[in-house]
Amino acid sequence: IKAKIAFYIVQCAKNDEFELGRSIASLSEYFGVERPSLSRAISEMVRDGIIEFEAGKGRIINYSAIKEML
Repeated sequence: IKAKIAFYIVQCAKNDEFELGRSIASLSEYFGVERPSLSRAISEMVRDGIIEFEAGKGRIINYSAIKEML
């Protein structure tokens, strides 16, 4: 799941900042995963200092970590 999110974030990012453009429920359908699993994966990426994320918008903090997920 994290690899899918990382790829999506990198595609959406402009100058380290990104906007998902979809709800978590919509993204979970898009990725083919359960909504709680997607939320947990995003929370883990925030906890690990890879991204900042709130209300559908965020910022990439650790590019090397996000690229390792790809």
